Amino acid sequence: MDYLIDNVIEKDLKHILDLNQKLLPAVSNLNFKDLITLKKRSSYFKVLRIKKIIKGFLIALPPNTSYESINYIWFNERFKSFIYVDRICIDLDMQKKGYGYLFYKDLLKFFFIDFKRITCEVNIIPKNLDSEIFHKRFGFKEIGRQLTDNGEKLVSLKECIIKK
Repeated sequence: MDYLIDNVIEKDLKHILDLNQKLLPAVSNLNFKDLITLKKRSSYFKVLRIKKIIKGFLIALPPNTSYESINYIWFNERFKSFIYVDRICIDLDMQKKGYGYLFYKDLLKFFFIDFKRITCEVNIIPKNLDSEIFHKRFGFKEIGRQLTDNGEKLVSLKECIIKK
């Protein structure tokens, strides 16, 4: 299937927000204002286009960015060098077809020299088994856990060490 991993443009933002909200609770809630903030602060914000239709996106941030995510802060307090995947979203009809893997490979292409660690979190409560399996296959290992959303969520904090 023809696909393109492409930079986000302004007119993509509504589609990105709609896709994010469609995938709740596997990802965190997002509003338009926060999405604009993420766009400004991210080092990597790309979409997956299939037949010109947005079917996924990945947002990643470097260390020492002004970002209030409790999970980002956890990594920022522990590591000097990392790229934090705030969210990776693939539309339900495109999941388990290798597009998440392609996003991570593209991310590595941009940050291989700068960072040796990719970080992220995966929900344990509510359980996100598909994300757990995907990240394990890519080489992520759990390095911590924490409660978020006033104790309603438990996340597994993960890292993948990038090797040459």
